[in-house]
Amino acid sequence: MKMLFKILPLLTMLLALQSCGDLFPNKIIKKSIDTSQFAASCGDPNIDDFKNIMTDNISSSIRCLGENLKVFIRLVKSDKPRYLQRTAFESYLHFNRPDINPDVVKAIKAIFDLNYMLKGEFREYISQENVDELIEFMILFNGQASLYYPTTFGSKNDIPSYEAYIKTQRAWIEGASKRIINQGLLRVFNPNPGNGNRDLDIAALIDAFTTNATAETKDKINKVLFVKTVLFGGKRTILTHAELRDRVIPNFPELAPIILDVVKYRYIQKIDQQRIYNLLATALASFSKVVMDPTIGDRDKEVLFTVAEIKEVVRTFVDKKNFDIDKWSKLILEAKHVFMGGAYDKDTAPVLGLEFKNLLGHANKILQTGTSFYDMWEHFKAALESPLPVTIKFSDDAHSFPNQLEELGEFERIAKNYRFIRGKFNSAYYTKGIRRNDDGLVEIYMYEYLLRQVIKAYGTPSTTSLGGYGISHDQLGVLVKTIENELIELKLITPQRADSITDNISLLGTLFQYQSDKNGLLDANEATEFALALTTSMSMTDTLMEYYKMKGCRFEKVGSVERVEPTCFKQNFFQSLCEGFTNARGEEREGFRAYFPLLFESIGAKACSEVQSNDANLSFLDVSIRAARSCNNYVNTDGTKADEIYFSKGDIFSTLLVLMHAEATVLRWDDVHNSGNGNNLMDADEVNRAYEIYSPALDGFLLDKPSIIKSLKKQIYQYLIKYETVPDEKEFKSIWKFVKFLVSFNKKAPAYRRTLAAILATIGDQNQIASIKLGKPQFDCNWMHDPDNIPRDKPTKWVKPNMSVQPDTSPNFSGVLNYLKVDGTQADGEPVFRVEKELCLSLFKKEICL
Repeated sequence: MKMLFKILPLLTMLLALQSCGDLFPNKIIKKSIDTSQFAASCGDPNIDDFKNIMTDNISSSIRCLGENLKVFIRLVKSDKPRYLQRTAFESYLHFNRPDINPDVVKAIKAIFDLNYMLKGEFREYISQENVDELIEFMILFNGQASLYYPTTFGSKNDIPSYEAYIKTQRAWIEGASKRIINQGLLRVFNPNPGNGNRDLDIAALIDAFTTNATAETKDKINKVLFVKTVLFGGKRTILTHAELRDRVIPNFPELAPIILDVVKYRYIQKIDQQRIYNLLATALASFSKVVMDPTIGDRDKEVLFTVAEIKEVVRTFVDKKNFDIDKWSKLILEAKHVFMGGAYDKDTAPVLGLEFKNLLGHANKILQTGTSFYDMWEHFKAALESPLPVTIKFSDDAHSFPNQLEELGEFERIAKNYRFIRGKFNSAYYTKGIRRNDDGLVEIYMYEYLLRQVIKAYGTPSTTSLGGYGISHDQLGVLVKTIENELIELKLITPQRADSITDNISLLGTLFQYQSDKNGLLDANEATEFALALTTSMSMTDTLMEYYKMKGCRFEKVGSVERVEPTCFKQNFFQSLCEGFTNARGEEREGFRAYFPLLFESIGAKACSEVQSNDANLSFLDVSIRAARSCNNYVNTDGTKADEIYFSKGDIFSTLLVLMHAEATVLRWDDVHNSGNGNNLMDADEVNRAYEIYSPALDGFLLDKPSIIKSLKKQIYQYLIKYETVPDEKEFKSIWKFVKFLVSFNKKAPAYRRTLAAILATIGDQNQIASIKLGKPQFDCNWMHDPDNIPRDKPTKWVKPNMSVQPDTSPNFSGVLNYLKVDGTQADGEPVFRVEKELCLSLFKKEICL
């Protein structure tokens, strides 16, 4: 951004001779003019000084440069008295001063173009009076720059607060910019066309001040010249006097502080999210006003830039080690499709004015609504800080926000519907009562807004979905596979896992959120709750990994993946989640017990000192791991289990995600404000109420089951809750146990956290069985020996050819269920099953009857 700040003065002709600093050689003339009549009293100007025009007061060197230019005006004969003529100047140098550095000649000749642009004189002449005016302007610019640049753009020192930044550095730059324009440029610049519609070739000007030593700098500047078109319109390398008059000069005092905001926000201490929103909203509003200036005309079809140009700028100015833009290529194009529209099939596709306007519109909407949310938080603070559900009608106070009725409605919906809110907290609070904060509500709105656009682009219209669109499992799969390679490069997923990732997002996102409904689509509010859990889990994972290192757990490094030894991980898991500690760098890490008090109560630990790694707790953790992790062991050549695979950050992250969704499920149905009894588990009646929401989770693996089994979906759900498994029609003992379950009067059972984890694990197991039956390639757990080199292509050796037409000859005992008939209902409405006739089977020479 410092480079951009130096380009802007160049674009406005404020710093014609020295805006690139080290583009100048050491001396403008290698040998002094030896005639005292024509020698400047100051001698030769030291061009080295001009490298520091932004940081040091070099007014004496600037004046000396002016004196030398006027010497040439007197020395070189011209057909216009008191004017320096370009061709005469070139001829004089050729015959009389061959010792002058060619780079200096090239730079001085460019002054004619600058003078033409600013003053409107003939392009081939420059007068002594104009030299005086240009020099005085350069002195003004240098005075303002050297006074403020070192402590603003040139400083990396921390700023104590946002308020201090606004009152000092931002105010300084805004004031200096106005003085440069009003007291300097406006006095020099002739706004009238003069000798034609004047223009300046910016690329040629930059080249004129370029030496061999500074060619790289010129290339960098040329790569960002499209910014000129974005800001002021027209051709990217040509600046016209009308653009300078109508857009550059009026807007420069607003643009300079915006650039400062971008550069300095990272150095502002104690800056909270609200102030960041305020800062960005103000900057973006000013930027949008400049870009969409109506005096430019209709820009909808104007080409502003391409994605390729943006990527090239990032490659040029950002170290690849810090950010590799090429890994984001497909994601960037998909984002362009979602938030801009237009062509997005390749990097070279142009970004039109209308598309860029769409992007600015989205950004402005998020920032302006966010700033409104903070005002609304303050207005309704008393009700929002209460742990109880919000019951007041915000619309009753609509008169306080007369121009923000839409925003007020969104604020009320979010405040009332979301239970788990992060924002200022390290995690959402999974406890009785609701903990809210202003940052959290703004964060939710931002996630929702962005996800609405994504779902609208890839999903399907739905009257039951927030925003009118939802995304199905298959549509989500298409999206994941579209950007699969990029997600792999960013280490967000593992190769060969696009299908399983789609299944997990669809399952957890549509069914196990606090606001999950039964429409079978992933809606924006469900996706937002899932996204908040994802980001929280990622953050917590880093803390837990530090804890295991502090505890001395064994780690292994396999390629770029660091993993912790399984036994140590499991023995310390709940303790790592509970207690705070000091890491190896002496930094304090907060424990998470306060965020999950009901979880720790359920494992018998009301305090961290009471956490135990007993059989019950380890069993709960093992089931959660099985739900979160598809590969727990390597596999021997004979198919038996080999060593347990060490736990990576991804494994820990997904385990935390299972626990969060178990907590969310218990709290949703056990909530006393939602017909629950608040006893920290799901009682049988609460489980029964939840069936309507969770029944779609069974559809995936019931798809190829016999019709008699499909008809008993609710009973399978109850069986799953009670026994943490589903009946298997291929095993007689399993189907026989299910029959006895059906005829019993005690089908209902409570659901504990382990139960919920087991449900997720069972659904995952059943989905994998279904995919094997369909002949889909399976993930080879032995690939985890070298996670960096898992093959990207699907392994064909796993595919069972013609599986869809081969008959299944394995035994099927589901026919036994046909002997059962419904015979009335119980008091609670549950069906009563009876055996239509005595069912006896001979098994191992023994008759078994029901």
